[in-house]
Amino acid sequence: SSLEKYIEKNWAVLDVEGLRGEADSAETLGQQFKAIVLLCGVESGANIEQEESEDADADIAYVTESRLETYLSRIKTRLIIALEATAGIAHRANGLFFKYPVLLRLSAQNPLEGLSEQGIRAMLHLNDLGIHHYMVFSEHARKVLEQAGFKQVTRSLPLIDWKKIALRSSASEKNKRMIVGFASSPMEEQQSEDRGILLLGELIRRLPEFDFLILWREKAVRVPDSFMSDNCRIIYGVYDMKRFYSQIDCLLVPYSSENKNHACPVSALEAMLSEIPVVCTSCSGIAELVESLDMGYVCSPDARELSKALRVVREHGKQQCFGNKKELLAAKVGSFAFVEETLRIARRYV
Repeated sequence: SSLEKYIEKNWAVLDVEGLRGEADSAETLGQQFKAIVLLCGVESGANIEQEESEDADADIAYVTESRLETYLSRIKTRLIIALEATAGIAHRANGLFFKYPVLLRLSAQNPLEGLSEQGIRAMLHLNDLGIHHYMVFSEHARKVLEQAGFKQVTRSLPLIDWKKIALRSSASEKNKRMIVGFASSPMEEQQSEDRGILLLGELIRRLPEFDFLILWREKAVRVPDSFMSDNCRIIYGVYDMKRFYSQIDCLLVPYSSENKNHACPVSALEAMLSEIPVVCTSCSGIAELVESLDMGYVCSPDARELSKALRVVREHGKQQCFGNKKELLAAKVGSFAFVEETLRIARRYV
């Protein structure tokens, strides 16, 4: 039930209703869009209500890999829009995605992470034929694909839930201590180092004059001992993000690698739209926007450099996100690019 609520909530964030509306007016495609949650690694004999979860008339279907081909045939699929971190999704379900036109909307900073040369060659072939299309969230991610030989790669920022956007916090003025927020916790243990968790622990130790507010989504992932400090507060599980943005003075994205990370963390976009400066490392795709819009600071993945940047934000952060910067960013994060690119491709197949 929690998965259902998550998907139903993010169904709107993906602007599928907007996509349907645009499609209805342009191509009468609107009611033909359906969402499928692919249950990777789940056997068809598992405890899943198959009749309800694979209903061809349902807006959201839950389908195991082994039954995906049957389901796609039943709904007469013309185009698949795959939302995933890396291009490895194309090789799931026994290579079923190679049989269909696909728009792969990839969120990773390294969208080819974990793929073999043979796997990449197979995908290049379908891209050359104009059957597989790619959309990524940063210029760096686009370059990774283009350098590997992929063509016509589109860059489009993540879609934003505008209900989460808050007015800029004045917490530092009230408490006389700057509050640094972190909302990029690892979803599994092996992501910790790449997400900059070691760097974050070092910053907590180096900056006792700062307070750190950390959102830690997965309780099963171990929290480092370095976080157990008087100047660090950890909130486990799901948290009201609008409240989070109203509590912090700066958002930290301390990624230490391009691997196992988002190209453009949604929390960083939402923070900047809430007029909160972002301090990030050059490993993160959000660095491109932070630098071009001057809405924070970009550093090497080094604790000394990050400490210096946070101290500068404490002194000058109030002016960092003012002026027309928020409006310039807002113009970049609308659903227009996603809708236009999807319809451009859909017209070829539907």
